[in-house]
Amino acid sequence: DRVRALADNRRLWMTVTDLLRDGGNALPAEVRASLLSVGATVQRAMDEDEPDFDFLITINKHIADGLSAGN
Repeated sequence: DRVRALADNRRLWMTVTDLLRDGGNALPAEVRASLLSVGATVQRAMDEDEPDFDFLITINKHIADGLSAGN
């Protein structure tokens, strides 16, 4: 289950960072840069021998909460 969770999370963050790097992305540059920084931190955390799943879950939850706050 952990291997699958990491693979899914890695795929999610790779997609997010690819979209943030897209020249057509309408988000402000500061927001894109901040999210890219978060994405790099998440990638490093997933690359650890013993990933901190609580950290990864917390980051994903905060990002999801922030994205849904405008709705």
